[in-house]
Amino acid sequence: MNVIRMLLLTALPLVTVVASGHHSPAVLYHVDQEVTVEGVVTGFNPGNPHLRVFLTIAEPDGSENEWMAEGGSRVVLMRNGWSEDQVSPGDRVTIRGNPSRDVSRRIIHMLQITLPDGSTLFAEDVPDNSYLEEMRRRRR
Repeated sequence: MNVIRMLLLTALPLVTVVASGHHSPAVLYHVDQEVTVEGVVTGFNPGNPHLRVFLTIAEPDGSENEWMAEGGSRVVLMRNGWSEDQVSPGDRVTIRGNPSRDVSRRIIHMLQITLPDGSTLFAEDVPDNSYLEEMRRRRR
């Protein structure tokens, strides 16, 4: 019985640390709002914990600013068709996503990216209904 108690006492803090590492995008982004941005890719990081695309966006006033688009987890996105060379510096892309709650930060929660060839990729761990329907149709 003491062995089981020791194992539980040892494992419980580890479970707490792992569970606290996952967060809802609603913490950082307005998930009830969507924006679309277009820009030129300056960097692409398909690593953990989230896929990131760095890009330069021309603002309405003519100035240019560096933005970061954050997508879902690498593992899930790679299973859903992403590859490590999917996006390259110099690519002009369009990103649809949720704006940051902090307007001083130029970040977007990426839901979908349109690549230079016109193809689109879903960029979040949990697909929207249209994407799920398309996946179901392909599997029939």
